[in-house]
Amino acid sequence: MTANSERPLRVVVLCDECVPRWEKRALERTVSRTDAEISHVVFRDSEARPDGVGAFLWAAARQVREYPLWSMVGAVRMATETPKYERLAPIKDVDGVPEAEWTYCAPKPADGLGEVLPDSVVESAVSDADVAVRLTGFGILMGDVLRAPTHGVLSYHVGDIREYRGVMGAGFWEFLEGRDEMGVTVQRLTETIDGGRIVALERFDISELHTWQEVKARAFRVAEGTLSAAVENVADPAFTPAEPDRLGEVRYPPTGTDVLDYLRKNTAGRLRRVVPSRAVESDHPVRD
Repeated sequence: MTANSERPLRVVVLCDECVPRWEKRALERTVSRTDAEISHVVFRDSEARPDGVGAFLWAAARQVREYPLWSMVGAVRMATETPKYERLAPIKDVDGVPEAEWTYCAPKPADGLGEVLPDSVVESAVSDADVAVRLTGFGILMGDVLRAPTHGVLSYHVGDIREYRGVMGAGFWEFLEGRDEMGVTVQRLTETIDGGRIVALERFDISELHTWQEVKARAFRVAEGTLSAAVENVADPAFTPAEPDRLGEVRYPPTGTDVLDYLRKNTAGRLRRVVPSRAVESDHPVRD
């Protein structure tokens, strides 16, 4: 419950009509395990999205131009099956969403980086909420929406923002650089990229995982439970979001030798799962 109140915590969700399954499960857990109530859902207006063949080709050409080697890896990955946790699922059957008020909106480009929501949407759909939750569908949010809800806008970064920030999350750099653990952050957004106030942070071991795909799968499983923890925290009147004592470097898709190192390490990890290691066998000989 909110402080000194018997009413549920009012949550507004900002998202597409379909989100990755792990995000949907995270929202379902939040509704079932906390006193949160979805009071409003703001969907990104699909008609206002600059998609279509032209926009897709433009974005693809830019990606290839800036990250040619990684784009080749991405093209191969597109031919493989999408993991279940990343497949899109409709959000409309999450408890509370059908009864909530719905608004469709077209964000506008911010001055500089990111996008802003129309003032009318902030006023009618967001300003009365206790907290907003940003899921897949909206980009880097700027402007009044960040300050409109009582407890701000919560957003995932599948990484520890004190160590790794930027678009290549989900454990990529932690895996490539041989880290033994990583984190998942739910932050209260500010206008600093992945530099918000920490509302929930869970760290976990990845030392025995041998491919990025294994690291991602574990990271998203952990992430499914982190949103409910964040919502419980903001509902606690004694809780104050933590300002990070440091911020990690903003990371971008890999280039050059980083791509080659990833392919080498990930391929070796895949082989390790299917080919017995003679080195391991020789280290542990069978004794009579």
